Amino acid sequence: MAKPPSGSGDHLFVFGGEFATPTESQFHHYDDIWSWTVKSRQWRKVTPASGSPAPCPRSGHRMLALKRPQVRLLVFGGFHDNGRTFRYFNDLWSFDLDTRVWTEIRTTGSPPSPRSACLLFPLPDDSGICLVGGYAKRTEKRGEKGLVHTDCFTLSLVGRSSAAAAASAAATDDQLQQFAWQPVKFSGQRPTRRCGVTGAVNPSTGRAYTFGGVFDIEQADDGLTGVMFNELYQLDLVKQRWRLIDFGSNDVAAGGAAVSAASILPLERINAGLAVLDDRLYLYGGIYEGDDEQQAAAGVGERSRILDDLQSLELKHLSQGWSMILPPTAAAGYQSDESESSDEDAGEEEAEDEDEEEATEADDGHEATPPPPPVVAGESVESYSTRTDSYWSRAVGNSLRRCWPASDVTESLVAKYAKRAARDFYRQTAGD
Repeated sequence: MAKPPSGSGDHLFVFGGEFATPTESQFHHYDDIWSWTVKSRQWRKVTPASGSPAPCPRSGHRMLALKRPQVRLLVFGGFHDNGRTFRYFNDLWSFDLDTRVWTEIRTTGSPPSPRSACLLFPLPDDSGICLVGGYAKRTEKRGEKGLVHTDCFTLSLVGRSSAAAAASAAATDDQLQQFAWQPVKFSGQRPTRRCGVTGAVNPSTGRAYTFGGVFDIEQADDGLTGVMFNELYQLDLVKQRWRLIDFGSNDVAAGGAAVSAASILPLERINAGLAVLDDRLYLYGGIYEGDDEQQAAAGVGERSRILDDLQSLELKHLSQGWSMILPPTAAAGYQSDESESSDEDAGEEEAEDEDEEEATEADDGHEATPPPPPVVAGESVESYSTRTDSYWSRAVGNSLRRCWPASDVTESLVAKYAKRAARDFYRQTAGD
């Protein structure tokens, strides 16, 4: 999905995507374009000009909108899977919103390898694009193997081709321009290898932000253990430098009030929605894969919670921490790899309703949490965390129960966030 720059209409555009049956035995990929008009809240299919070439059907691609030299959509990469074979792409296409003509952009330099699920950001002043990471599968003797990329590239306009102009008077503007790929290595603290990351750019500062992700670790029994993240990274597209935003560090708290002790970082997740508006970062939804204790309590194996919370962060005042706009609801539901009968689903829905009622009742009788215990002079962060564990467990548990079903607030989940809250408060007050 992409939104054109201001002045080009109040629309969102969607290209391609896929439909898969619940068993993933059948796939269907799309190659159509749809426009969503924000004011009228209506979808409209966009028909390309007659005879215009077009990208083949795909999903997992990335798309963004640029306004220079003309308003257009750029589509990169993706994959096509028919259930028997798969193919990944590294082609680059442009769609002119005025002429409705697709153009495959021929590039020079060292392009990214074929991939899907990468991060794609516009460079300041629409001078080019920046591509980060991505995912692809390859076939080996033991079967298919996933590859998570960590490399970065920029694509820049390097000039115009007089040869193309002489060869065809009907050549599009994109065919007359010369674009070059260039591998780049950003400095700073870069994210570790992961996929399912989401990103957004702040056009007023030229800085991009990425959140979340997961990295699967192979086990001896050919199983996978997913390590999920809730880290927020900043990528300065001008200085080409990464930065991990640590809300317990001195550089975040400097120049403003310390992050509130009650502030809790967003839950780990993949495939969330991320957007920037008026220097405020918005995070919506995603998928959270529960730990073993949560899965056992739910009575299923592989199980993931679909989130629907909405949180925001003031980018000019990071010390204020994350703000919860809409807490997650019990209705957000789960997705499971195991088939469940309709009777089990009905029982599960009833249990979730009861959990929601319990959470509401607990919230109604909730008492205000007292101020956090102060840090004793000379006390280490480990000692402080141990000494105040009961306080932070109670405070974090109360906070989670106000927005989660009671059955989801497990001891392990509370313990993890209690330890993190104690550490963050220690660093904010003791300056560790």
